Amino acid sequence: MKNYTANRHRQALTLVALIASAAVSLPAKAQPLWGTETSVRVADVHTGSGQDNQTFASGGGPGIWGNQSLIDDAVSLDSFGNGPHDRGITQAYSSLRFNNGQVPALRARSILTGNTSGRAGVNGAVVGASAFASELFQYVGVSPATLTLTFTLEGEVFDPVPEPLFDGTDIHAPVAVFETTNYDFIDDLSTLIFEQGAIPKALDDTTLVIEDDTNGAAIVLTTELAFDVEPDEQFYVWAELQTGAFRGTRFADAFGTLTAEFDQPDLVVPLSVPEPSTCALLLLAAIGPCARSRERHGLP
Repeated sequence: MKNYTANRHRQALTLVALIASAAVSLPAKAQPLWGTETSVRVADVHTGSGQDNQTFASGGGPGIWGNQSLIDDAVSLDSFGNGPHDRGITQAYSSLRFNNGQVPALRARSILTGNTSGRAGVNGAVVGASAFASELFQYVGVSPATLTLTFTLEGEVFDPVPEPLFDGTDIHAPVAVFETTNYDFIDDLSTLIFEQGAIPKALDDTTLVIEDDTNGAAIVLTTELAFDVEPDEQFYVWAELQTGAFRGTRFADAFGTLTAEFDQPDLVVPLSVPEPSTCALLLLAAIGPCARSRERHGLP
C-alpha cells in the first residue's frame, strides 16, 4: 500500500513538473486585456480643501483574476512614518467570475472616523477607493441578437450636511461594453475612448451614482446596457466602482457589490483563461491535500 501511494505521489509530481516545464518553454505572448485592478488612499485635509500626507495602496493588472486593496488607518503608518492615526478605513475588491454570463463583481468602501493626524493646519481627512474590471466575452448564438446587460449597485452614503467647498462623499459606477478594436486595459473612460480610440457598443456613466445622504439605509440602483452582436463576436465588459468620503465621520459604502447579469447568459462565454504556469500551481495545491487525505484513511 505504501509503495502504491508513493508511486502515485511520484506520478503526480512528474505531471506537475511537465506542465510547469511546458509553461516555461512557451513563447511570450501579448498581454491580455482582461483583468482586475484596485486602489485605495488616505490623506490629510487642510483648511480649505488642500490635501497631503497621502497613503496609497494598489494592486492587480491585466491577466489578474482578482485583487483587493486595503488601508486600515487604525493599524497603518502615514506617509511620514507616523501614527497610526485611525482616520478611517478604505477598501476595494474586484474579481472575475468565469461562468457563462457572469460579469465581474466589484466592491468598495470609504469610511472616516472623524480623527485627524494632528499635524499643524490639518482639520480633517479624506479616503477613497476604486475597483476596476475588464472581461472579454464571446457571443455563441447562431444568429444576430440584441443582448441586455443589467448592472445593479447597492450602496449607502452618510453625508447629512455636505461640505460647502468640496462635496467629495459619494459612490460612482461607470459601466460600458466595448468592441475589441483599439481596446486596452485602461481604467478611465475618457482616456480609453478619446485617446485610445476604443469603440463603445453601450455605456452609462451617470445612472449608478449616489451623491446624497441615504438616511441610514442602503439603496439599490440599476441600469441596462443593450447592444447588438453577431455570431462569434467578441466584446469587452468594462466596469469601475469608486467611493470617497471627505472630512468628518462621513462614509460611502458600496461593499454590497456592483454586479451584473446578461439576459441570455447561456449565449455569452467569458474568454479569460489561466496561464499554464498558474494551472501547474493550482494542480500542485490540489494534489497535496488530496493525497494526504487518502493516506490518513489508508486509501491508494
